[in-house]
Amino acid sequence: MFSHDATAKTQFGSSVCAKEMQEKVENMDKIEPYIDDDGEVRELDEYFFANAKRGRPPMPSEQRKRRVNLMLAPDVIAALKARGSMSAQADKILREALGL
Repeated sequence: MFSHDATAKTQFGSSVCAKEMQEKVENMDKIEPYIDDDGEVRELDEYFFANAKRGRPPMPSEQRKRRVNLMLAPDVIAALKARGSMSAQADKILREALGL
């Protein structure tokens, strides 16, 4: 187990993680945005690649679509499939019908 001294040192910022976090906080004012006011992207640097994460950030839960099960007539299903993405078409038609 850990000694009391090790726990106390970690709590007061002598750990490696605490030092790294402190450096990040101190450097936040120094970081230039990657996209300027004109929408131009500046050259990506080592800091960008060191902190980059794969993929898109998750969408807020209140904006995510939810899965539902519906019973639809075969001709309705065929018409939706003929238009392309059945889910997207059903969403579009329902939004228009509901005035959303």
